[in-house]
Amino acid sequence: MASNAAPFCSALTDELLAACLAIPKSCLASQSPPFKDLIGDPQLFLAINHVVQAAELDGHQFFVLGPGRGTTATHEAARAASAGRTIIHFEQKYKDGMFRGNSLQALKYVSAHHAFVSYYRQRAWALMMSTSPLVAPLTSSLKVLLATENVTGFFDSPWVNYFTELYLAMCPRGVRVIFTTRDSLAWAASRREHHSQGSLDASHYSTHGRRLSDTGFICPFAQEPAVLDPFSLTHCARFARHRLGPVANATAQTVLPHRLPGNAALDNGDVAEPALASAFEKYNAYVRRLVPHDGLLEVDFFSSSQIRPVMGSTSAHDEWGSLETKRIRTFLREAV
Repeated sequence: MASNAAPFCSALTDELLAACLAIPKSCLASQSPPFKDLIGDPQLFLAINHVVQAAELDGHQFFVLGPGRGTTATHEAARAASAGRTIIHFEQKYKDGMFRGNSLQALKYVSAHHAFVSYYRQRAWALMMSTSPLVAPLTSSLKVLLATENVTGFFDSPWVNYFTELYLAMCPRGVRVIFTTRDSLAWAASRREHHSQGSLDASHYSTHGRRLSDTGFICPFAQEPAVLDPFSLTHCARFARHRLGPVANATAQTVLPHRLPGNAALDNGDVAEPALASAFEKYNAYVRRLVPHDGLLEVDFFSSSQIRPVMGSTSAHDEWGSLETKRIRTFLREAV
């Protein structure tokens, strides 16, 4: 397929330009931002790209990615997407719709990712300005997952935090996107309710005595337009480097009015539900802006109110879930 030309690949050189030019035009929606704005950490992207281009795909014709945030039925989508292939959801491995145990290699990177985020969450300042410490552990884990464990798809944290990098690296090989979503305020309420009750040991408190949640990373500048993905570590760190580096030790008020309350690198527990819902909507709009319609299947497992079950049949929730599962499997059907 034809590769991209300017302006998508403008202002790039050398290996990064070559990687950009290898991305087919069909991978990008008409409103996609340019490559230089999409990639927050070029070295991390190139490391991912090297691993992905060498993958065998276990005989499949494309990868599968789930950009849906946690608490959008990512488990259900991962199970549905695992028909005939191996899928990683968080650290769990699924194949043929069945849970196949935890992947030690996925767990290894999940731990490295969470340790990195926790380091910043537990400090009121300074800003996260570099994601380079993640390059080696992420590359190592991806190599094993793709080459040894025959994984061809990723859902949920921490993989969703690198959706842009994974998508652009995988698209030249073929990728289909299963986008789970739901009402934004319902998502924010559920995220706060079900993922903010960590244990009471010292690791769940910041150095300033603030209780931490386990709901995941959100950029403190999520409302800033230059941060395209409010949940991306690389986008957030790039913004801090380029816009705030010289004044990194200033107060939040003097640095930027759009900074959310809480720590410099936040967990969702710092953020009021309306602000969290707004970030969720911004993220969803970003995914739709990047991925073309024919490569994106949007599913909502929480919309069972749209149907009425037949008397004596399964519940509306189960029936709706079955319909969404069938849509996913149809979307991922490969040519014979």
